[in-house]
Amino acid sequence: MNLKKINLNLINLRPAEFQVVIFLFILILNIGALYLHIASGYEFNSNTRTSFDGEFYKNLIHCYEVDECSYKQINSTADDPGHMGLFFFNYLLFPSDSSFDPKDYNSFPTFVQFFYLLSFWVFLGIYFFNAVKIWGLLVATLGGLSFILFENFYHLAYSNDVYLFPVYGISAALIWFSPTIFSKKYIYALGIYCGILEWFRVGSGKYFLVGALIYILFYNNKILSRRREMLNYFFIIILSWLVSLLPKVILSNAGHSLWHAIHAGMFEEGGVEISGHRFVPNFLIDEFKNEEVRQRFGSWSDQNQFAVVLRTNPKAALGSVEYDHILKNDYLNLVKAYPRKFLEFYVARFLKVIDLNPWKQHEADSHYQVNRWTSRISLAVFLFFIGAFLISPMSSHTKILFLAMMSLSLVGPILIHPTYVMYNISFYWMAFLLIYIVLSYRFTSRVR
Repeated sequence: MNLKKINLNLINLRPAEFQVVIFLFILILNIGALYLHIASGYEFNSNTRTSFDGEFYKNLIHCYEVDECSYKQINSTADDPGHMGLFFFNYLLFPSDSSFDPKDYNSFPTFVQFFYLLSFWVFLGIYFFNAVKIWGLLVATLGGLSFILFENFYHLAYSNDVYLFPVYGISAALIWFSPTIFSKKYIYALGIYCGILEWFRVGSGKYFLVGALIYILFYNNKILSRRREMLNYFFIIILSWLVSLLPKVILSNAGHSLWHAIHAGMFEEGGVEISGHRFVPNFLIDEFKNEEVRQRFGSWSDQNQFAVVLRTNPKAALGSVEYDHILKNDYLNLVKAYPRKFLEFYVARFLKVIDLNPWKQHEADSHYQVNRWTSRISLAVFLFFIGAFLISPMSSHTKILFLAMMSLSLVGPILIHPTYVMYNISFYWMAFLLIYIVLSYRFTSRVR
């Protein structure tokens, strides 16, 4: 075998061929990481695993036990109908493979695990293709390697669950940095893809829609004069949105309870129950120091939240519109009464979110402890790269689009939980992409 000839052939590859080689290398590394993940027997710590008694899983288990069960029968409080559908179709295809622990991803049925792993590999392909065309090989390669090298990405990459889907949406939305270099068919396909992502995790497809609107409104202010192109992009937006609504056509109560999540987010560090079955978060305890404390709790639970709802309406069903409306009013009443406390609370959360240490360890419950020094260093690094990004000669469209998508990625961790990898993974992805883009611009001037 002539090794010298092989080396020369590799060096003389055309750019497109070389990109394929790099992508296959990244894909093989990710598959290798999957093997190590399985071989290590990684699972959640049994001491922190909690039983899940949500209506979806109760109905699903009942569905497994009866004949002629339909998808619509297990729709009650379905936060992520696509996720629910995977278990249902697994039941139809492999009825004997129906034993699982909802909080142990490793116990999910083979069909479900395969779907999520395939989704991850499809994401790698979409991201790599988009990033190479827009920003070049450096950004694409660094991004692909991140999921292997960085613990906070790896923690979710092979979890067989929906929490990486917002990152998938971001990878598809990258086309709006320069959509004219992609075919219309490809953009339409990504629009459908992002609509389907919305079935699995609310907000996953929003990046694509936000990117499209910003491109239409801010790209040199010329696209509005090009009626045909503008209409084409509006059709893509509408198509993606309609696809995202399909589960609501089939199911009567499909969707994520918005105010349930925001309301629970107040109790990140626990709180107290006072007289009248009222629950007060820790950061507001001083405002209720004259009230009788009935119990203290270190973290939030759905049982406490349900007690808040029952206090107002004992007949409200879990996850119903009335349930969400009551939680909304309870949250907004506190915000109106103590606006300054809430402002301080959310500003402090922002500082917790910006912990860009890529190798920080996550606990079994996917939370991490904030380290004062790494947080300060991360804030300095983040501000440096934001500054470098803003003063660079990149187009205003690029800057507006990226900052808008990054702001969208901050909504979950700031409103709900800043140290919960399930929520802040999108922000980490955007933050590291920002660093890669600035580096790429500095060394290759590929970013427009």
